[in-house]
Amino acid sequence: MASLLRRDGSKLDLPRINREENTFVLSDETGNFLYPFRYALDVEADDDTYRIFRLYRKDVRNEDIYQVKERGIDQRVGWIFPVTALTSTEHSHSSNRHFLKVALKAFELLLADIEIPEVEDSSEDFYDRFEFLPPDMVILCLSNKVIGESLPHFAIEKFYPSLYRFGFTVKPTSSLSEYSSEINTTVALREICRSLTGERFLTELFGDLIYENHPLIRFHVLYQVIEICLDKILIKELERLTQDIKEKTIYGREIRTKFEHFESEKKRINKLFSEYYPHKNEALQADLQSFSRSFLAAIGRNVDGNLGFADILYLVRNAIVHDYRNTGAGSEPLLAVNEILSHFLCDLVVRYSEEIPRNESAAAEAAIAKAVIEEKATVAEEVPVEGGIVGKESVSEVPTEEAASGESKPKQRDT
Repeated sequence: MASLLRRDGSKLDLPRINREENTFVLSDETGNFLYPFRYALDVEADDDTYRIFRLYRKDVRNEDIYQVKERGIDQRVGWIFPVTALTSTEHSHSSNRHFLKVALKAFELLLADIEIPEVEDSSEDFYDRFEFLPPDMVILCLSNKVIGESLPHFAIEKFYPSLYRFGFTVKPTSSLSEYSSEINTTVALREICRSLTGERFLTELFGDLIYENHPLIRFHVLYQVIEICLDKILIKELERLTQDIKEKTIYGREIRTKFEHFESEKKRINKLFSEYYPHKNEALQADLQSFSRSFLAAIGRNVDGNLGFADILYLVRNAIVHDYRNTGAGSEPLLAVNEILSHFLCDLVVRYSEEIPRNESAAAEAAIAKAVIEEKATVAEEVPVEGGIVGKESVSEVPTEEAASGESKPKQRDT
């Protein structure tokens, strides 16, 4: 319900909306308080109903009016535009019938739930042009019909990361990130992937915590996304290992070796970026790796030039978690790391997948088989027995052709 914020801090409900042509008048029950709002655009009728969400985009222009599609259904679900587009005809969509249908509905919905301040001697434009609203406010207006037919489990929180990538934020920001995705005519949104949908922390993060300014706190809350993924990978790998044991496709040392390939956090973070994030944004990853190296160099850490992305990010995590008190010189580089990390994680949470492609799964199995062969060879070379060491010729166990090829077949258990 609309309300009036009185100068003494109290609120007065404004439940009535009367329309006279292009003017909408908010009033209280008695009719003693009247606040007119002039709708600047042409009226286009639409039988559909809509819902709106108020967001922000720093330095948004009156011309920044975009169609919104959902990638999963490849269909227009609504529009996103600055609130000023409702009070002005000075933009290229002022005669677009499709936009005008949505604009009128958005105007009505905005008035029905708006809070207006009580001001003495305000100009006529103060209310007509919504001058009391933040200048960076945008309206996301979505079709209830499309949502009902194609997105039955819709929740706006699922789209916060995708909106953030385009520069649309839940809270006002001081600047538009240089890493925000460019928009041509359409904002194509993706919801958080199915595996992460139930993670309540992600709603808290992208709705609030991601706007934290302190670099240490911000890194910690951002890195929790990776921690969540690592926990999920541990569970998923354990499930796969358990299934292999049940199906008797893996025995003895292979079980231990396979477990060791995902037990440690360092190995799981490598799995995350090599197997569970298959369609990553390479440009974002390259920049994040570069800024991470800059941060580590600034705090005096020598980094092997051959280290991969996952290992470098893990070094940054360890430096901040265990030694932040001695990283004063890295404050500026850490700000840069956080800025790009926020966008990198927005991409991660929509693309994270627990369905590992066959070629990557086979490569992992081959690596495990190789490790098993090498371990068996080591055991064969030196086997402790009573009275000393016997050589490999005394050991009957040798790798099979199946193990060498990366394939596993049922065999007798190791004793």
